[in-house]
Amino acid sequence: MMLHRHLRAEASLSRAQKLNPVVQVTADSEDVADKPDTFLETLMEVTVYKIASIQDCEEPAKKITKVDPVKVTTKRTATFVPLQDVLDVDWSSETYIKRLPKTDCSYFLIRVLLGFRSKRGHDPSPEKLQEDIKQLYSIHNEVLAKLEVPVDKVPDELFRIY
Repeated sequence: MMLHRHLRAEASLSRAQKLNPVVQVTADSEDVADKPDTFLETLMEVTVYKIASIQDCEEPAKKITKVDPVKVTTKRTATFVPLQDVLDVDWSSETYIKRLPKTDCSYFLIRVLLGFRSKRGHDPSPEKLQEDIKQLYSIHNEVLAKLEVPVDKVPDELFRIY
């Protein structure tokens, strides 16, 4: 049995060494039962340390082939539509009627809030919560009617307090 362990350890040695040429791999064919308790403690510490340090593992220089990196600078240009163009969209046109189902309600909610600000001269306020919510409902209907957008595009739930 001892000879079998020794042969298996020796046979595995060269393959284990090829897996990580930086580490010196040795084979110990002694029976683990004959080892002192401190051997296993040391083995566990080394194993944990090695596993933890795998992130910092480096291969030998002879195996590394370095290629000089080429820095490529590309110039990209993003063109943004002016805000006024976005606000002036004709939602009754054929192009935008098709886009309406996919358009998020936040666009129309912003339009309602802008309408509130221009009509009332301030943003909705927690101090005047009930009054402002009533005004938001009213302005909500006016703005969406003017845009020719269904009123349910901005759900009433957005104006409710829970």
